[in-house]
Amino acid sequence: IDTGSSDFWVVDSNAQCGKGVDCKSSGTFTPSSSSSYKNLGAAFTIRYGDGSTSQGTWGKDTVTINGVSITGQQIADVTQTSVDQGILGIGYTSNEAVYDTSGRQTTPNYDNVPVTLKKQGKIRTNAYSLYLNSPSAETGTIIFGGVDNAKYSGKLVAEQVT
Repeated sequence: IDTGSSDFWVVDSNAQCGKGVDCKSSGTFTPSSSSSYKNLGAAFTIRYGDGSTSQGTWGKDTVTINGVSITGQQIADVTQTSVDQGILGIGYTSNEAVYDTSGRQTTPNYDNVPVTLKKQGKIRTNAYSLYLNSPSAETGTIIFGGVDNAKYSGKLVAEQVT
């Protein structure tokens, strides 16, 4: 999960991993094994702040997260990456990687996972809450569309984000 990017991309089963990167250890995606996958034919390229990159093609598929399915979700099928696993970007849609390295828009802006969850009626509000646990913990939780009231004390306050 990445709150600083907006794109959901998966590592293709035939992907080339960068030197010293085991990009397939957390699972891979085989588009031909999905009856609902549709290749959009548009290039996907992303560069992260640490210099790592991923390239592939845009597609749409049915995505299921913890038993909740959303249909027609735009995802990137990554065939080349220097990142060690796929990423579920849940940031603002204004951060979508819809431009190639020359600045040409390769695909229109789209509804990322939180927006799709809201539009398809799976959650009431386009929001999420993260519980990261202690610094030494190996697990945490995310709740789309709500808050786990047991994870905080006091009063929640809404703030305008611009």
